[in-house]
Amino acid sequence: MKKYFNKSTILIILTIIFLGFVFYYSFYNIENNVAQIEESIIELISLEKERVTFQASIEIDNKKFVLFTFDDNAMGYSKFQKGLNNKYKIESVGYEIDKIEHRAIDIKDKKYFIVLGRNNDMRIKSIKAIIAGNEYMLDIQQNEHSISYNNEYFITYCEVLNETETVFPQKFILYDMNNNDITEQIYR
Repeated sequence: MKKYFNKSTILIILTIIFLGFVFYYSFYNIENNVAQIEESIIELISLEKERVTFQASIEIDNKKFVLFTFDDNAMGYSKFQKGLNNKYKIESVGYEIDKIEHRAIDIKDKKYFIVLGRNNDMRIKSIKAIIAGNEYMLDIQQNEHSISYNNEYFITYCEVLNETETVFPQKFILYDMNNNDITEQIYR
């Protein structure tokens, strides 16, 4: 026995599909440009007095990480997710970062260790992180896994083992150009 849809059923189904697209696209409405990114961060954290200045960004799969500063040079970062329409929505914002922020994050079926912050006087060349007993080296120089703007702000990352359950490393060491440990000097 065949069933046929009448016109009103088809119209209802098409309306639901249309509303689903409108709803989806209303969340992913941030263009991939500095002005819209800065504006979206300000709107989310409800700051009317302060200005947000884009400093650096990097994309990992369908995520975009943005490092920004306020007028008083305090730093913050935000995580965006790219939608099917190639626009973004904000997933999270953190601010009041002192010098460097770092953590392991999940993106789709992979895990990454991301580090972002300020590289005062270009003193930091590389970073060693020990996460769940595994050692990872990250280079601050610009490459496919690291980006540095104005030689002052940077974002870098590396893929870590999926079995890694901890978010923060057991050991985190900053090195200069001569491979000297400068961690304590930077965090003073």
